[in-house]
Amino acid sequence: MDFSEIDTVLERLGVIYAASESHGVLCGLLCVKGFVLYDGWISLLNDEQKIQPAWHDDDIPGSDDDGDKADHDEADTGAEEWGLLQDLYDETMRQLNDDEYGFSLLLPNDEQPLRIRTEALVEWCDGFLFGLGAGEIKDFAQLPDDVNEISHDLAEISRAYHEDENTEADEAAYAELVEYVRVGVLVIYEALQLTREARAGNKVLH
Repeated sequence: MDFSEIDTVLERLGVIYAASESHGVLCGLLCVKGFVLYDGWISLLNDEQKIQPAWHDDDIPGSDDDGDKADHDEADTGAEEWGLLQDLYDETMRQLNDDEYGFSLLLPNDEQPLRIRTEALVEWCDGFLFGLGAGEIKDFAQLPDDVNEISHDLAEISRAYHEDENTEADEAAYAELVEYVRVGVLVIYEALQLTREARAGNKVLH
């Protein structure tokens, strides 16, 4: 998915999170829950306004013959925008379950200044940690050791850059950070999946 396209769509829809942070929130939720409804993710992204997708493909406002052209055009535009977020949701679900580990973070492309890309990575980590919390992880210490360690590392990445907005890492360091976060998320996803399966098995046994 294209970062700038998703960022523009979120802004036009009035969602309070930018593209990277929104993707991080979704990934955090999916790591904890394994599955989360698309509507639940969207609602969480803009809880203050309780944004919800207003229609589905078979139920578009203004699509009947009695509606005027302006209403129809507005509905089509909104449907297309929500559809792009649905595509991001579907693609993220697919990537996290990809046997080839094809998961990637939604970040600006390499043509953007390093400062912009670094800020987006920080926002992604912030969103991911928020998603973990929204998924009802309240105490990292109770998580498997590797999950606990990676989660703390993501928090440190976020705090480090927030404390000094003028910090500039070189391209190699940035690439290493992105890869560490990417692989770390996959480790967390798999570890928490095993935890969910173990709990489900215990419930069946009892």
